Amino acid sequence: MIQKLIDHFNQILPKIQQTIIIIALASFFISIAIYFASFQNLINLPERFTPATFLSCLAVPLSILLVYELFLLVKATAGSFIGFVIVQFEVISLILLRDLFKRIDELQQDYSLTVITDISIVAVGGIILYFLIEVLERISKHFVEGELKEEIPGKEGKRLRQFKMFLELFLLLFLIVVVIYEVIGYFIGIGNTGLNTNFVQIIFSGLIVYSIAQLLLVLIVNTRYETLFEHSAMVLASVVVLASLESPTYVRVPLVIGSLLFVIATLFLHGFARGKRFGSMLEEVQKKA
Repeated sequence: MIQKLIDHFNQILPKIQQTIIIIALASFFISIAIYFASFQNLINLPERFTPATFLSCLAVPLSILLVYELFLLVKATAGSFIGFVIVQFEVISLILLRDLFKRIDELQQDYSLTVITDISIVAVGGIILYFLIEVLERISKHFVEGELKEEIPGKEGKRLRQFKMFLELFLLLFLIVVVIYEVIGYFIGIGNTGLNTNFVQIIFSGLIVYSIAQLLLVLIVNTRYETLFEHSAMVLASVVVLASLESPTYVRVPLVIGSLLFVIATLFLHGFARGKRFGSMLEEVQKKA
């Protein structure tokens, strides 16, 4: 039953993703229309529906694209754990991009050193994250992919795979319920809703629960210390990201970058512990994934 639901979801996922992108594009043009109409005093909508500046028109589309990335993240749970971590940091990059546009928007009204510093930190941090995610993908492709995904045969292995499918389905339903609540809450005026930072915190809390469950499943299959360390490092990276979401920009961006560097260092140690030389690993990372 669970397998059929997941297979059905995978079949309709491309349509879901396409629909989300269309909604994001439509919301952008609607936001622009509302902005100019309110500027000319042609309409009078509640403040939450009215962009204060032209750049504010990007807020809703970027939030909807964040939902799109989160659906991709749920899909990534069906692959390797490292693939899940890669997509997770891609989601974080989109969050930083959304913050960058917010800070640039603030710059129109506030030319303080604090805002300019925040913009610089987010911009530089975004570029560094883009580079590190590419490095992480190459590491995964060349000397890690598949090695962190343990399988066992027989009935026990079948039960574990079924439990993992249950986790994937739970994560999907959790995402759908939270998104529906946030959207409805935004339209009827419930406070602290609308795919904002609170929404991201709720989703990442669910992702951390999923990551910890994955860690425990792996330990059932493989009790080696190095396996515990490698998977725990990825869970720890997710926890650090969650803890940093409401931190100031100068704290959040370095923490996210540090978490990704920690994951990359762990995966280099993964290769080293299995007989690879650091020099050869660096050469492989230089090759495009």
